[in-house]
Amino acid sequence: AASMMVAIYHMLRYGMEYQDLGADHFDRRDRATLAGRLIRRLEELGLQVNDHVPELGCTLGQELLKPTRIYVAPALQALAQFKIRGLVHITGGGFFDNIPRVLQSGCKAVIDKGSWEVPKIFSFLQKKGKVAEAEMFRTFNMGIGMMLVVDSADAEPLMEQFRATGETPFLLGEMQVAGEGEAQVQINGLA
Repeated sequence: AASMMVAIYHMLRYGMEYQDLGADHFDRRDRATLAGRLIRRLEELGLQVNDHVPELGCTLGQELLKPTRIYVAPALQALAQFKIRGLVHITGGGFFDNIPRVLQSGCKAVIDKGSWEVPKIFSFLQKKGKVAEAEMFRTFNMGIGMMLVVDSADAEPLMEQFRATGETPFLLGEMQVAGEGEAQVQINGLA
């Protein structure tokens, strides 16, 4: 059976927490540089943390300080009731660094970018910071905090279980065979 990727919707604010700077990862300076560049760009635009941002519906500071969701209980429940083939916490390094950690050689994750709504904070930061969309997906989680890889037959029952616990799951895509030298993460619809 084909494996499907189910993601729990998660809005990780800005990726400024220490783990999202990839404290133990080789390219942490790249992400720290992007975060610093975004902060400097917002300052250049005259934006302060107390400024109301209409597209966010609150002040910049309020948006950036919204708490991160914790998935321990629903993840443990899923592990107990389903055959989970991979579990990915999307942190610093975004999609391209984190997803390959659970993939076997010769496999790739094919993700449909339109399968979830990217939180407005990321679009705001991308636009104001003049950051390429691919760089946003390389650095931030784009609203996806946890990804589970399951057999296709388990995808809908697993999503129903998450809905029953108040989570908002999405079917992100599927696993496919990767060609020789092909990237292990493919995001369809990425500009």
